[in-house]
This record gives sequence, C-alpha cells and structure tokens, in this order.
Amino acid sequence: SSVKQTGTNADIIVLEQTWSRWDAVKRYLQSDQFTILLGAMKLLGKFYDIRINESSQTDGLKLVETVRKE
Repeated sequence: SSVKQTGTNADIIVLEQTWSRWDAVKRYLQSDQFTILLGAMKLLGKFYDIRINESSQTDGLKLVETVRKE
C-alpha cells in the first residue's frame, strides 16, 4: 500500500493498493478495515472516488457496493 498527495492540491490524497488475486480484493472490500476506511472518507471528505483496475469512478463505486452486498 502507498498513501500520497498528488500535484499541488493538498486536499487530494491517494491510497493505492496492488492485489494479485481477485478473491483477495473481494475479501478486503468486505472487511472491517475497508468499512473503517469508507467511513473515514465519507466523514473527512466532501468528495471521494474509488477506482479499481483503473476503472471509472462510477464503476469502482458500483463494484464496491456489489461486492459488499455478497
């Protein structure tokens, strides 16, 4: 995992994680750790997006919702 700020906007923080297997990604998206991260993003940020495999913002959010419902 890596956490970094991008460009000149100090309000933008990027958390990047690399996964080798899809089942590990699904377990993480369903984990308490990810639930806490989502809560923090909603509480601290006006806007947030989730990108998975460089998908669009909408696709990433939809995928997270789908996996968390399983």
